[in-house]
Amino acid sequence: MKQVRRRKKKEESKYSKEITHLEKKIAERSNKLDKNQPELLKLKEEMSHINSKTGKLQEELDGKRKDKRKLTAKLEDLQLKGCDGGEKLKLDDNELREYFRIKEDARMKTGKERDEKEVLDRQQHADIVAQKNLEENLQQLQNRERELDSQQEQMRTRLKRISDTSAKHKAELEDLKNQPSAMQEKHRTDRSIYENLRKLLSETEDQLHDLKADRYENERDAQLSQLKRMFQGVHGRMTDLCRPTQEKYNFAVTVAMGRFMDAVVVEDENTGKECIKYLKEQRLPPQTFIPLQSIHVKPIIERLRTLGGTAKLVFDVIHMLQW
Repeated sequence: MKQVRRRKKKEESKYSKEITHLEKKIAERSNKLDKNQPELLKLKEEMSHINSKTGKLQEELDGKRKDKRKLTAKLEDLQLKGCDGGEKLKLDDNELREYFRIKEDARMKTGKERDEKEVLDRQQHADIVAQKNLEENLQQLQNRERELDSQQEQMRTRLKRISDTSAKHKAELEDLKNQPSAMQEKHRTDRSIYENLRKLLSETEDQLHDLKADRYENERDAQLSQLKRMFQGVHGRMTDLCRPTQEKYNFAVTVAMGRFMDAVVVEDENTGKECIKYLKEQRLPPQTFIPLQSIHVKPIIERLRTLGGTAKLVFDVIHMLQW
């Protein structure tokens, strides 16, 4: 439960940071667009100024061309008059001076207008190039503006999605906060069921152990009975032949006998060997045999009986059965 809470809080913190980052990016893009607006306005003003200037230059050029056409027409008119007379036009001094003056004015004006036209053409070409560059810059800025608008829209969509996810996780976190009491109650119920099942399992295992012990004891008794019927000199088990005089000595006698507690007492070694051979042939569990003729009994130390208190010799607290 705590791990889920920590994970939810971690995700919520992550989404909050991402929301802040996206909002910052949106603000930066908006500022960038705002900064580009003056440049766009400036470019539009420059284009308008160039268009106006180009129009004026075109009007001035048209005027010069009109004056040129007038002078050319006047000159041609004079030439036609000379030709219509069929002979060389005769002019007096004043008319001749006027003719040369007009001719010189026409030449000068034509040359001046030609130079002005070249200057205007070059200036117009430069203005056209500048206008083209400005239009390209304007197009780039407009494309950039559309790109920024698209990115801003994507960020807003992403921000909305993250906000929705964050709200969902907050709701889930609230649900998790309200779950501990229910989980604790369920845990107590499950714990009680577990304890009952464990107790039942322990009782079942004890019963199974007792059944196995009884079965093993019955099998051993059956084997011992079979050995007694088949072989002379098989007397019985130590537990059956040497019993405590009182129930309170059961544990002490069991400890004293140790691994020989369940041993089978036989008359001699040959009887024991025959029993072992029989068990092997029948594939029965092995048993320990104690041949009486091979036992060397040490004399009892009498002073041990005078230790006092509750100390007693094992020999004094067991009852030996006769066979």
